[in-house]
Amino acid sequence: MRAEVPLAVGTLTVGLPLGWDVLDSPPVGVALLAVAPTASSGVRPNLVVTVDDVSGLAGLRDWQQGSDRLMAGTLDAYQLLDLERVALSGADGVRRLATHVVDGASSLTMEQWAVIFADQGVTLTGTVATADYPAVAPVLRACAESLSLR
Repeated sequence: MRAEVPLAVGTLTVGLPLGWDVLDSPPVGVALLAVAPTASSGVRPNLVVTVDDVSGLAGLRDWQQGSDRLMAGTLDAYQLLDLERVALSGADGVRRLATHVVDGASSLTMEQWAVIFADQGVTLTGTVATADYPAVAPVLRACAESLSLR
C-alpha cells in the first residue's frame, strides 16, 4: 500500500506495510500516521510523517541539532544510539536510532529518517516497543527506502 501526502511544495509518497491502518484525522502537526494492527508487546508499532518549515535554518545539520535538543528535552530517558547521514529520495538526509521511555516503564525504540525538500523538513519516524524492534526494524527500513519526494 502506498500513501501520498501533499506538501506545500510537491508530494511525499511512502510505502506502508499491508494491514497497517492510516488515521483519517492525525493529530495536529502530523501529516501521516499509520499503525500496525497488533504487536506481541501490546504496543502497536507506528509510522509518523511530519513536515516543518525549515526555510529560516542554515540547513540539515542546523535543523537536526535542534531536533536532537528538542527530543532530549521532551522525551523521558531519551538515549541517542546512532546518527548517520543517508540518502533519501536522492537527497542528503539523516537516520537516527534512539530509545525513550513512556509512562515511566515502557521502553520504546524509534528509528527516524529526515530530509530537507524545498525548504520543508520531512521526517519519517517509526516507533515500536523496544522488545519488538528486531522484528519490526526491516519493515520500517523498507518504508524509509520507499520514500519519494517530487
